[in-house]
Amino acid sequence: VIDIIGNEKVVGKKLGTDVLRRKKRLPLIKFLENNPEYKKYFDPKKYPKFSKKQAEEILTKMRKDKCIPDCIKITRDLVKKSTNYLEKVDINQKEKKLLIEITKILASFK
Repeated sequence: VIDIIGNEKVVGKKLGTDVLRRKKRLPLIKFLENNPEYKKYFDPKKYPKFSKKQAEEILTKMRKDKCIPDCIKITRDLVKKSTNYLEKVDINQKEKKLLIEITKILASFK
């Protein structure tokens, strides 16, 4: 999600590079579920040439699609489950606290 709607300075890379490189991350998977007509662009055998312009068009559509709110909800639900699991794990309390904080930070995007 942060590769699509994040801040480049925070993310540490140019936004949209996962889509441009055809990396099937959760936002793209959800987008393609909602918009199957774009699947062809992510199959190099069927569509060997994928331009930056095409990636930008898809990114624009992704930002308007319900896939982003869906992915944020999925991520937050997983963080909640992970945090609950980590609370029950019998490990060093300092390590546990750190793991829980890292988990929460990963899903803190707005």
